[in-house]
Amino acid sequence: MSSPELNHSLIRLLITLYRTGSLRAAAEALRISTPSASYVLSHARDLFGDPLFRRTNTGMAPTTRMAELMPELEALAAGMNRVLAGDVKIFSPALSQMRFRIACFDNFIPLMLGPAMQHIRKAAPNLKMELIPQTEGVIEDMRRGHLDFCLRANATLPGDFHSLVAARSNFAVLAAREHPLVRRAMSGEQITRADLAPFAQLQIRVPLQTKGVTRPLSFEKDEDSVKVFLSTQSFLGPPLLLPGTDLLLVLPRPTAAFWVNFAPSLAMFDVAEFSETPFTARFFWHERVDASPQHQWLRGIFAQAADNQ
Repeated sequence: MSSPELNHSLIRLLITLYRTGSLRAAAEALRISTPSASYVLSHARDLFGDPLFRRTNTGMAPTTRMAELMPELEALAAGMNRVLAGDVKIFSPALSQMRFRIACFDNFIPLMLGPAMQHIRKAAPNLKMELIPQTEGVIEDMRRGHLDFCLRANATLPGDFHSLVAARSNFAVLAAREHPLVRRAMSGEQITRADLAPFAQLQIRVPLQTKGVTRPLSFEKDEDSVKVFLSTQSFLGPPLLLPGTDLLLVLPRPTAAFWVNFAPSLAMFDVAEFSETPFTARFFWHERVDASPQHQWLRGIFAQAADNQ
């Protein structure tokens, strides 16, 4: 025998019986037979583990449990009525053709989008995404509805934005596996920032709020002390330049770990001072879309991908 379920008919009967105090009157109001109403009431009693109504000289009196349930049942009924009337659009990932625009750096692809892709494609095959390079105007673009989400580290967010933590980490150095600093680190030696100084670096820079201004990803205190061979705003291109060279590349630890797993010719090591500069990457959005079922669904998938890192 199947277990009783909370459905629209059951909710309507309980509300109507509460208001009329008569099973016959409730049945007439709902245009069902009294035996059918009695059957639904029996299922409701099994579902809630309570008599819900007791017969008295003046009719059917609600129990304390029924009185407690009444506000919630009325809210459920109101929501169901809106849905049935077509006033509420139900989001179905399988039917969605929505396009999401996400401002991010390219390491978003392997770290968050990659782990979530199988789920997204299976659940929402018609959904579309557009990844937009980060710019200094991302906050205003989100306010105006030009962007849906943004992923950024150590972002200071205005009060009209919401966020979830995508990663908490620090930086590591990526280099060719045969690099002398890699060999020293693998032998157990602690590498310091001073040990990096003789070697040229590939440097990733990120945009600031001022148009056209960027800063080094790793928050170098003395930027002039770093010998920069090449600078870029890409996270995924520079590692391809490391094999066979003595170049170094400072990356967020999760991104460096991705490359070590992806390319056997690369290795990563820690730098003592980098533990003093941890960062928090946040996935954030404007309050305009906070209650959107579509956005909530996608945020939930990315939150799960972040938790699994």
